[in-house]
Amino acid sequence: MNKQEYKTKRDAMLAAADKLIQEGKLNDSESKMQEIKNLDAEWEKAKLDQANANSLENNHKVANLEGQSVNAEGQTVEAIGSNLTGSSTGTFGGMGQMNNTDQTIFFRNELLSAKTPNVNNLSLGKYVKGAITGKWEFAQAEQHEFRALSTATAGVLIPEVLSNQVIDMARNQSILFQSGVPMLPMDSNNMTISRVKSDPQFGFKAEGAETTESVMEFEPVVLKSKTVYGLMSITLEALQSSANLESVVRNSMAESIARTIDYSCLFGDGVDEPKGILTYDDINLQAEAADLTNYDPFVRAVGAVRRANGEPTAWALNATTDEQLNLLKDAEGNPLAIPPVLEKMERMVSNQLPDNEGVNSDESTSVIYDPRALLIGLQSPIRIELSREAEDAYRKGIVYLRIYAMVDIAVLRPKHITKITGLKVTPVA
Repeated sequence: MNKQEYKTKRDAMLAAADKLIQEGKLNDSESKMQEIKNLDAEWEKAKLDQANANSLENNHKVANLEGQSVNAEGQTVEAIGSNLTGSSTGTFGGMGQMNNTDQTIFFRNELLSAKTPNVNNLSLGKYVKGAITGKWEFAQAEQHEFRALSTATAGVLIPEVLSNQVIDMARNQSILFQSGVPMLPMDSNNMTISRVKSDPQFGFKAEGAETTESVMEFEPVVLKSKTVYGLMSITLEALQSSANLESVVRNSMAESIARTIDYSCLFGDGVDEPKGILTYDDINLQAEAADLTNYDPFVRAVGAVRRANGEPTAWALNATTDEQLNLLKDAEGNPLAIPPVLEKMERMVSNQLPDNEGVNSDESTSVIYDPRALLIGLQSPIRIELSREAEDAYRKGIVYLRIYAMVDIAVLRPKHITKITGLKVTPVA
């Protein structure tokens, strides 16, 4: 069973389950939904089996996410870490991909929505309003999409063209994405990719002399997406009359997703959320425990990455640390000059990084890293659950929307990341 066969069979089963519900045959519909779950499990097992086969038999064809590699046809493809020119979208014949299909990677400023142009001018506001109220006046295109995507559950699937717009907006609000961390769209919640375990070692030799074989080793990295969601409410009055429903819905979804992605991908526990990159034991850890009076801690953080043959371009810090640095003065009372190695870096402020750690709650955390040492997997499209009864919705005359996205993050080069802790910030008088 290939991917297309799986999708076709699943869609047919969903349609059958929906018909059974409409006919009032609830027991039969539950049996059909169980068949769908069994089909999903069969598909996941098939992908895992293929991933294991690829890992054992085709390592020489699996993409190296740190540079160029070849796909199953022996063609060179670009991947993370390559010297890309022009469009930087890369592909790789990834482990876990059925039939060794190449997968597109999106870098900063490359829009996912560009792959699915909104030729029918679909409106997210009209789509959500119609899904909630059942009224589709002046929204025939949205109604057509809704009917095509309707399932036997309470969930609402946003058309891919609209989902991609929300994802692009969330990427624009996330410091990780904006720093240049690549995004890999995931077709399922489990994908195995490869990273370099050990680089090949080269040297010189005498003419005609034998040489020692040097092997570049790969190891698997599993992206297993976790659910990130936001809860938002819309009043019945707003549904009927709001002129900016489109932007309110889209912005609220994107903001919630971006904020949660940043925090979980930095500090997540790896259980119900992604394992945060700053929780890994093998990244560079730099404890300062001193007043922040100059830029030395950050210069040392850059040095730690460079000693591992990395080149960091991103520097994330919280607003308190940023303010303290901006207030630093030299001996003549002028603003303290930023060292050249830091001045050219992308400096981003995020309050997802704490400023209240330590015994006296006066220590901050910062991070300096190479964005291409990371990879974020994001499953599309986004799902919505609607409820007029959850919590106090009925009493207040509102509708709750719970928005789901599936995400995970992989660390490809741990030593290309430096976490700085113990930055003591003097309170501003």
